[in-house]
Amino acid sequence: MTIKNTNSFSLLNVLGYHNNDGGVAEIAEMLSINAPLIEDMPFVEANGVREHVTTLRTSLPATTNRLLGEGIQATSSTTAKSIFQFYNVSTWCQISTDTLKVGGNPDVVRKKEIASHIESVKQDWSTNLIYGNRSVNPRLANGLAYHLNSFSTGENKRMVKNAEGTGADNSSIYIVNFGEDTIFSAYPKGSTGGLKHEDHGEDTAYVTNDQGQTTMKRVFNSEINWDSGLVVRDWRYASRIANIDVSNLLTSSSAELPELIDQAADELQDLNGAKIYINRKCFTALKKQLKEDVKSGGQLDYTTLKNGERLPTYNGLPIRITDSLLYTESAIS
Repeated sequence: MTIKNTNSFSLLNVLGYHNNDGGVAEIAEMLSINAPLIEDMPFVEANGVREHVTTLRTSLPATTNRLLGEGIQATSSTTAKSIFQFYNVSTWCQISTDTLKVGGNPDVVRKKEIASHIESVKQDWSTNLIYGNRSVNPRLANGLAYHLNSFSTGENKRMVKNAEGTGADNSSIYIVNFGEDTIFSAYPKGSTGGLKHEDHGEDTAYVTNDQGQTTMKRVFNSEINWDSGLVVRDWRYASRIANIDVSNLLTSSSAELPELIDQAADELQDLNGAKIYINRKCFTALKKQLKEDVKSGGQLDYTTLKNGERLPTYNGLPIRITDSLLYTESAIS
């Protein structure tokens, strides 16, 4: 789990950005994560400012079986509206002008600090995309786990497969076919999609010191935010393998991940364009099980992309390593 610091930028932070020779240090970004959900899903302008409304067909017109000369009953289909809310993830980067000048290279130091704020927003947005639940936190939008939350009740229960884990040390694997007509991210009407960075430049900040006095200082301000929400227009394009017991993954008691992935994939309306989203421990277990299963042919397949990256695939489905998928999910029913 990524550690988040709620304190403002201080002299100690500045010194941490510099080497002993005064140059700007090359920082090992140990807290960055893989968030392929952001890369894969389309972003669509919503039809509302704070929500996106979709209309679904819930029934088809009834037909009439008739003999020659008999009449035909007039029938109609039915529809229903679904409302998908947005949520905003924001952070404010404020650095004292005097503090920033320590050690030189103020522009580079500020740029690196802003980059860390952008990474934090990306991580929160990616996590909420999966685990957001408005009934728990009304500031969030409902995520994938909310829409695929039961294998025993609900119209879409067939899209959720049970790996039979219990307790609160479970994880999930998702298979999603993103598309502008199926599952996508919507951003407020009249705005622009994706992450936004506003540089507010240098300004005066009012600060209360340790003696209770109001003081003033010059600061540089930057605002980073992301305003959007998940839209599941057609739930037949996403499936979930839930209740994967993390503690049993590499043991003989582990859930049979290849079999469960096959079952979940078979439920999708269309697999053309679908991808598997899996965290690192589950991916390791999947590889181990495939190697041990002679009937599966052994290894995963790999596709080499234009940038040289080797992308693993299983039964033709690309596998995307997703650090936002937790190991601490509570079992669902």
